Amino acid sequence: MGNPMVTALLRMELGCLAIVIFVAFTYFSSPKKKTFSHRLFAELIIVAVINIIFDCVTVYMVNNLETVNPLANFLCHKVFLGSLVAIVFLIFEYIVTLVFGDDAERTKRPVWERIPFYAGEAAILVLPIEYIETPRGNYSYGPYAYMAYVLFIGYFIASIVVAIRVWNKVERRKIQAIFIALFFVATCLIIQGIVPVALISCVGVTASVLAFFFTVESPDAQKVAILKDEKERANAANEAKTAFLANMSHEIRTPINAVLGFNEIIIRESKEPQIIEYARDIENAGKTLLGIINNVLDFSKIEAGKMELLDRTYELSALLNDVVNMMSFRARAKNLELKVSVDKNIPNALFGDDMRLRQIMLNIISNAIKYTESGSVTLNVSYQKMEQIDSDGYISADSFNTTVDYITLCVSVTDTGMGIKKDELERLCLPFERMDEDRNRTVEGTGLGLSIVKRLLDMMGSALKVESEYGKGSTFSFEVKQRVVDWTAMNSFVQTSEQSEKYHEAFTAPSARILIVDDVKLNLMVISALLKPLKMRIDTAMSGKEALSLVKENLYDVIFLDHRMPELDGVETLSIMHKEKGGLNDGTPVIALTANAVSGAKEFYLKNGFKDYLSKPVDMRHLEEALREYLPKSKMVFAQKEAKSTEQDSLPVDTASGLEHCGSQKLYREVISEFCVSASKSAERVQETLSASDWKNLTVAVHSIKSSARTIGASRLADVAANVEQYAIDVDATSLHQSIPTLLDLLEKYRKKLSSEEFLSMRFC
Repeated sequence: MGNPMVTALLRMELGCLAIVIFVAFTYFSSPKKKTFSHRLFAELIIVAVINIIFDCVTVYMVNNLETVNPLANFLCHKVFLGSLVAIVFLIFEYIVTLVFGDDAERTKRPVWERIPFYAGEAAILVLPIEYIETPRGNYSYGPYAYMAYVLFIGYFIASIVVAIRVWNKVERRKIQAIFIALFFVATCLIIQGIVPVALISCVGVTASVLAFFFTVESPDAQKVAILKDEKERANAANEAKTAFLANMSHEIRTPINAVLGFNEIIIRESKEPQIIEYARDIENAGKTLLGIINNVLDFSKIEAGKMELLDRTYELSALLNDVVNMMSFRARAKNLELKVSVDKNIPNALFGDDMRLRQIMLNIISNAIKYTESGSVTLNVSYQKMEQIDSDGYISADSFNTTVDYITLCVSVTDTGMGIKKDELERLCLPFERMDEDRNRTVEGTGLGLSIVKRLLDMMGSALKVESEYGKGSTFSFEVKQRVVDWTAMNSFVQTSEQSEKYHEAFTAPSARILIVDDVKLNLMVISALLKPLKMRIDTAMSGKEALSLVKENLYDVIFLDHRMPELDGVETLSIMHKEKGGLNDGTPVIALTANAVSGAKEFYLKNGFKDYLSKPVDMRHLEEALREYLPKSKMVFAQKEAKSTEQDSLPVDTASGLEHCGSQKLYREVISEFCVSASKSAERVQETLSASDWKNLTVAVHSIKSSARTIGASRLADVAANVEQYAIDVDATSLHQSIPTLLDLLEKYRKKLSSEEFLSMRFC
């Protein structure tokens, strides 16, 4: 042991052993996935530790042949060389696994890859060992050593071939690890072959282990792999959740479609105001349920990152009209006043995602109504011209006048509700959170509305601002950038918001023929009944096969096709139709009519050949809009202006509310009679104060009309009067001159209806 070279070799091997043991400790103590490649690397580390230990022992023994036990020397050399062959084999298998993935498990690989290893190990056990002594140190050689070298070279070449074949198809870090490991193995083989006494195999083993450890098997790499795996599992869970919600949406929407569809028919055909009022209650309850379902679905879409903004041209007046009409019922149900203040100069034609903008407003107003017990909820809509930038920097929008392409739409909702505590403001937009739970335990809802609002505004590059004083009320506001399509101002919102609450068909199409395909008979009945006033010829089919049979025999102007059906679904049915070139309905527009309300549904249907998409529950106005777009214009006969009786029928009177205010039928009839008698005087007073610009007395006159209208249940008149009253309070002369004719016209219509024999002969209950 006095040989300096032998001493240096032992120190080097002990250093290598310390490094590999450290790698082993770090590797086995860190979390990792249970994969075949990790199992192989674990085997490689264990065998490497054994190999280097016996390498140290054999270096000592071969240089002290005269003092060591020959049998022990023999066995140690066998273990050392056998483990070295095992390392080269494991490196080969590990490389194969890195390249081809965990599918390349040992049992799935060709047998010939393992036969040389097993045969070589067996040969090493029985072949003799010879020793050569030199002044620089001793070493072993002979048949067993030659066999080991043959195996080394064989598996080394096989590893090189595998790596070269796929070097441009595998991750760069894996290829780097493979070539670094093979480089050190080759270097050590060559050096030890040229200088037999340079027993440096431990360096190649250690370098190979380190190469794989620091590039592929490090704790950080394992954490990344685990996180990636968890992300994939989470994505799979989200996909499963989305699929479940899609099915749930379909299953829930199908019966709601029937309920709301038949309910709409009742509203359309009934002549009794009380029945119509009950039907309105059913309609709004059904829409509330749909709103809850949609909130759950939208939240799931946002969580899964599948919510997208779909910008298009829209009319702001129509959007606000929808919002106010949908929220007015809820406000009236709680005896709240829904006030609307809209800047008359806002351009009406804008470009943006009106569907999501509508959803944001509805959620905020609904939330305000929900947490307000008395008083009012005020929607305020204004705008600011955005500044343009030229080569010199920012320039005021005023200098460009109407050439500015964008505006900032400013929306705020103020309520007189209970307000929010300061320490709860941070939790306001968290999903499923409820504020002041003890006080609000009776308030219904999922706690998702404002969370969805916040996330949608984030997507629009905006944010929800909240100002609140506990016990006095709150103001929710946001600003969104919208492109201006046309600078024509919206003018008075009262004019654009007036809309008949009772549907009347705008056209008939007696010569048109359509096909409705749905596997639920109830849905076919609902849609057929809804479309009955249009006088079209309607065929129905309850399966894709039946539909294919009908389209071969009959020419249709429009086809409504459900998606989810047994056997052939809607997409498959349409695909077969399109494959039959030259058929009767080759150019017929096909509209998806389905309860599949998940994100991207419309894009999915358009991509698969549908002309349009309508979601259940069926809305008659949307049905009519689709038919107006896709039916041949020559087959549509547009309705003439409605008769006065129809106009009067469409004026809602909440007799139940009137009876509640008056306490008895007798007093209710007396109040109605007084309203009709004083209507003309009220109208004269409004006109006189308007002409004299007497804003104070005009406010009093309009307020009187509003109060009387609410007392008798004339809800629409009360809403219009409330808006006009606000204009009078604001001294908005332009809006007053534009809106008061509408108010007085509506007042006269109500006077005629309430004084008619048909109305007076009704029994109120």
